[in-house]
Amino acid sequence: MPVITLDLARAHLRVGPTYPQEQIEPYMAGAEDHAARYLNRAIYADDAAMGAAVAALPGALTAAREAYEAAVAAAALIENASDRGDALNIAETQYRAARERGTRVLNGIMVNPSIVSAVLLILGHLFENREDAVVGATAVELPHGAKALLRHDRRVMMP
Repeated sequence: MPVITLDLARAHLRVGPTYPQEQIEPYMAGAEDHAARYLNRAIYADDAAMGAAVAALPGALTAAREAYEAAVAAAALIENASDRGDALNIAETQYRAARERGTRVLNGIMVNPSIVSAVLLILGHLFENREDAVVGATAVELPHGAKALLRHDRRVMMP
């Protein structure tokens, strides 16, 4: 469920239609993922996509709980206390991650113009800055960048 189309991405990046799709798509996916993670919400293209994800949630959470319970039962059979503790930690971490994904789905948001703009800004940044370091340039974060566009829809999660 891309937030932006390949054509929109190409236009925003000012690359032609012959520019390799496989070189743009990872940046598109990364930009959308970055925005969704900042929002602490899943992003949906429309009501149908959001409805389908919410409808699938009980089954996914049940499967996660069953996997957790099976992992706990298997860990109980491990004789070494350290190994048993590691197995329990892994099971708990995986179950917690599944529940967090469920919370993001449940609190999902339909794409809006601010999200599209933020994803495009992030996409441009990722595309233009393909290296970890830039030599001979001064970097400045713009005050009305992607975070400013996403801030109003962000779900703040307290520890």
